[in-house]
Amino acid sequence: MNLDRKGIDVDSLLCPTCQEDVETVNHIFFKCDLAKQLWALLARWWDFDFPFCENIMEWHSWLDSSSLSSKARLFLDGVEGTLMWFIWSFRNRLVFSSSPFKKSLLWDSIVSHSFLWISSRNPKLKLSWVDWLKNPIVSINSLANRLSSRNPKH
Repeated sequence: MNLDRKGIDVDSLLCPTCQEDVETVNHIFFKCDLAKQLWALLARWWDFDFPFCENIMEWHSWLDSSSLSSKARLFLDGVEGTLMWFIWSFRNRLVFSSSPFKKSLLWDSIVSHSFLWISSRNPKLKLSWVDWLKNPIVSINSLANRLSSRNPKH
C-alpha cells in the first residue's frame, strides 16, 4: 500500500498470503488468516490465553501487563519476533521467489528457530529442547528451579 501511495506500480495491493484484504503491516502480521492461525498456535503452545491484537503496540501493551514472569515475557517476546520474521519471510518468498516457503513448515520452523535463537543468546541457561517443545513456560520454570537449586540462599 505504501509503495502504491508513492506512485510505484505494484501488481496488486492485496495481501499475497490470503488475497482477501489490502496488504498493510497490521494485516500481514495480525489480521491475515495465516497470522491468526500462527498466533492461535502460539497461544496453545504456551498454554496461555492471548488476546487478539490488531497491531504490535497492542501486543506489547498486553505483554507488559501480563502475569508472566519477566523471563517468560522476554522469551515470549523472542518467540513473537521469530513468528513475525517467519510471516514476513513467507510473504517475501511468495512475492519474490519461484519456490515459496511451504506453509506446512512455518509452525515447526518458528518453534525450532525460536529455541535456537533464545538458547544461543543465553548459552548458560541450557534450555531443554524436550521441555521447549512441550511448553516454553515449563522450560523456563524448570530452568529457574535448576538455577535456584544450584544457588541456594544462605
